[in-house]
Amino acid sequence: MDSRFCNSLVEGDFGDGLLLRQSLTEGDFWSLRSGCFTLHRGLGSAEAIDYERIEATTYTAGLFVLPSWLSHLEGMDTYYAVRRVSASGKGELGTGALVRLSLDESGQQRSARPNQVSGLEALAEAGGKIRLRWWYMPAGQEAGPDLFAVYGDGGTGEVDYGVAVGTVAYCGAGSYEYVSEAHAGGQARRFSVRSIAADGTDDGNTTCAGAVADDCGGKGLNGIEARVGL
Repeated sequence: MDSRFCNSLVEGDFGDGLLLRQSLTEGDFWSLRSGCFTLHRGLGSAEAIDYERIEATTYTAGLFVLPSWLSHLEGMDTYYAVRRVSASGKGELGTGALVRLSLDESGQQRSARPNQVSGLEALAEAGGKIRLRWWYMPAGQEAGPDLFAVYGDGGTGEVDYGVAVGTVAYCGAGSYEYVSEAHAGGQARRFSVRSIAADGTDDGNTTCAGAVADDCGGKGLNGIEARVGL
């Protein structure tokens, strides 16, 4: 049995121990000889899923009905993950069984869309250019992206999502980069990146990253592309 399933301090009567039926053995031993499936969730992103906290359990494969006490916030994405626990109390560590429930501001479920990008950062390059970097993880996505659209603020401080300043083709999970046009030194620029599905649906991301252009020094290296896959 995994040590995290040992609930002897509360004799299996509270928290995860209650959901795992460990009160039968006072939390000291594993009692589910057929194993079970555990439900976990996180708000805002797949990375926020708390795998140490069990929200609910089911003991048969198939439909997993969410318990009535789990509420969902309007305008928020909620990610759910299901993991299998074996007959000997060994839990899997996979992250493939993910789904997302996305509600709009009126509490209605949004149409299928790609995930938002992660880890967006902006770095000043020689020659006044700005390099953007980000990650994309498809886990839990409702629709796969066809490309990434890059939006800029044009120096106004407010990103214009009406017209993209550039695009990057999607080619699977991993890291991506985009290099902007040259800007005058000392100018601050802000950018945002959205995942766009083939039907034009975007992820609605408003996270931005900014940098101050540096036109000092040489032009730097051009024509080099790199990508790390998973």
